Amino acid sequence: MPDLFTFFYGASLLLQILAAVVALDLYVHSSQYRWGWLLLALGLVALTFRRALMLWTLDGHQSVTGVEALIFFMIASAHFLGIVLIRNVVISLELANRELKRISQTDSLTGAFSRAETFNRARLEISRSQRHHVPLSFVIVDIDHFKRVNDDYGHDVGDLVLQGLVKTCQVQLRKIDTLGRVGGEEFMLVLPETDEDQAHEVCDRLRTAIESKEFFLPSDEMIHITISLGIATYHPQQVRVDDESALVHVLCQHADAAMYQAKKAGRNQVAIWH
Repeated sequence: MPDLFTFFYGASLLLQILAAVVALDLYVHSSQYRWGWLLLALGLVALTFRRALMLWTLDGHQSVTGVEALIFFMIASAHFLGIVLIRNVVISLELANRELKRISQTDSLTGAFSRAETFNRARLEISRSQRHHVPLSFVIVDIDHFKRVNDDYGHDVGDLVLQGLVKTCQVQLRKIDTLGRVGGEEFMLVLPETDEDQAHEVCDRLRTAIESKEFFLPSDEMIHITISLGIATYHPQQVRVDDESALVHVLCQHADAAMYQAKKAGRNQVAIWH
């Protein structure tokens, strides 16, 4: 068998196998069309096996000419380069989609969940609460006299305060809890499997942590802030509804009303809707 023929035919088989490996990599790492990538990989492996069998006839004589070997090499090269380019495009698109999803779900300033994502998670937790018959607490958190912070120190300092508040709260909360920014200085907590008393303990812990936190400004000054919190708890055994969105709206209104009760009582307090 001529050396040039051996090179082209061997290289075509190798490229075909490498193309199958790239397709398998897409099957493993891609989140879309995974079975399509697997079928493509299997098809490329089968094609490689068929071409290997074509190399010899049943009586042991070579059945592929040098021109055919060159054509097979060109086809295999196109397969390999094509699948590599497709892989790069698919991976880039998936990374871009993940980033877009992260942006849509996250408040860009604070890192808390966005308003839309917070309410989406709240609806899901309502359904979960009804399925498992466990309480669910909603909390509205508002920074006391936040306008004064912006007026006295500027909006950049106000942004630092918002970021610091979120970081402090995230340390105190569980992974299953949801913390979202639903207004300028207003945040919402969704606390699964948490009744009024447990929610009050969580809120008082947050209130104390924020009250004791020192916010250092770029000018080396230091300020303190306080928060007021309102709690509304859903008990699926007492009230069961089919419209999760409507129930979320009602619970948010109740938690917001409780938060204003805490402000009227002197701020830096926790109040429960009854």
